[in-house]
Amino acid sequence: MQSSTEVSAPGKPKTACAFACAVVAACLIVKLGVLLLDDRVRLFMGDSATYLWSAVGLHIPPDRSFTYPLLIRLTAGASGSITTLLWVQSLCGVATSVMVCGLLRRSFALRAWIAAVAALLVALDPSQLFYERMVMTESVSTCVLVASLCAAFAYLRRRQLRYLVLCILFGVMLASLRVGLVPFALALGPAAVLLASRTGSLRASVRPLLLAVIATWACHSAYQHVYGRITHSHPGYIRDGGFFRLGLVAPLVTSASFEGTGLDGSLLDDVKIPLGDPHLREAQIWQPGGLIDVLKRRGGPRAYRIAAQLASNAIGNDPVGVVRLGLQTLREYFNANYYRARLASDLGSDRVPDANTIELLRTHFNYDVTGVAQTPSPVYRYFENTSAWLVCCLFSLVPLSILVIAACRRRCAREGVLLGLVGTGLVVGQILCSHIISFRYLHPFPVIEIMCLGIVVNTIVAARDGQRQSTHAQSVLRVCRQTS
Repeated sequence: MQSSTEVSAPGKPKTACAFACAVVAACLIVKLGVLLLDDRVRLFMGDSATYLWSAVGLHIPPDRSFTYPLLIRLTAGASGSITTLLWVQSLCGVATSVMVCGLLRRSFALRAWIAAVAALLVALDPSQLFYERMVMTESVSTCVLVASLCAAFAYLRRRQLRYLVLCILFGVMLASLRVGLVPFALALGPAAVLLASRTGSLRASVRPLLLAVIATWACHSAYQHVYGRITHSHPGYIRDGGFFRLGLVAPLVTSASFEGTGLDGSLLDDVKIPLGDPHLREAQIWQPGGLIDVLKRRGGPRAYRIAAQLASNAIGNDPVGVVRLGLQTLREYFNANYYRARLASDLGSDRVPDANTIELLRTHFNYDVTGVAQTPSPVYRYFENTSAWLVCCLFSLVPLSILVIAACRRRCAREGVLLGLVGTGLVVGQILCSHIISFRYLHPFPVIEIMCLGIVVNTIVAARDGQRQSTHAQSVLRVCRQTS
């Protein structure tokens, strides 16, 4: 098997630099062209409103990212224009595309034109373009996710500690932006170290893995404790994390789940929303009379910890039930009515901003959002009409990841396995950790899908070229024999 270092050489330095500049320029031109076509900023209520109010008031949301509002404050808040945030998120899209190209070239030695096409496809991806125009964390978080991937693959290629540290730090940043990607952030660094370990010496393999696990735990634990201190609450990624975990597994909660919580199972009698209906898990979190509402009233200040313990007990009592709930949610992508309703929600067209949020945008960000939710724009239509692409990515990413592992088995095998694990892990995380179908949750999927497709296409092209060269060599040999 060819070594990782040998595989990753993309070409001469000057040629590689010119190629990189060309890809950056192409992606910038694409983004600028789409910005000229559609520069409308959209909101997803009430997440977007929470982020905006947090950016202005410098308070920390209990149930959402607090680093994203800081980004809003430093960009749109500093300039007094929400358009600044749109430009920054578009640049995040450019960075994501360029990193994808670089990763494919350096770690998988893809042909330049295939890597460049992959970068342009990422730049033109409908979910990328749409969420660059949304006051939401998706564009920035996917950029950070790909940056953590680049660091992990760089460690796999060079086995230098600095890349592992970068991977872990990017993971902490990713967790601060999207708590749903915490499992990915926790696993990526140790997975890269495990794959990079050379066989033959158990001690040589265990030591770096142990270091990666300890470093990951230390960084994430430090972040959680800092968050708990500045929010005057318990350590965590977000204060209400336990409520979300409990809502996810609400149909599995029984009286037996209350063992060791200090509350009696009779609390369930006060829950007015049917607990066993998996479609009502979102209502259990947000609606009056739901499980979380009742728990807050009965549990008081302890409700946060009790929710986390209840969720753990429910999962421990019925671990298969978690998979069952996930598969039930997955099936809803084929329910036409539910599909349309969730798509309308993610498009932001089903909820208009309240008067206070409209005034906030006018006063602090020089933007009139009145009527935007009900006014389709080119990127809006593009995303709406291609939503099936996201669903295709969700259902095809696991088999495609397996295909990548097989395609890379003879060279860059470790890299192929890591990318395959990333793709599979995203799908498993989506199945186990989503209580609704949501298109915004699938935002990173097309990026990984396009990378995998690029590797498969490159393998096919290489096989075809190899066959042509073999045929040509045989022809030359035959001619030589005839003339001798």
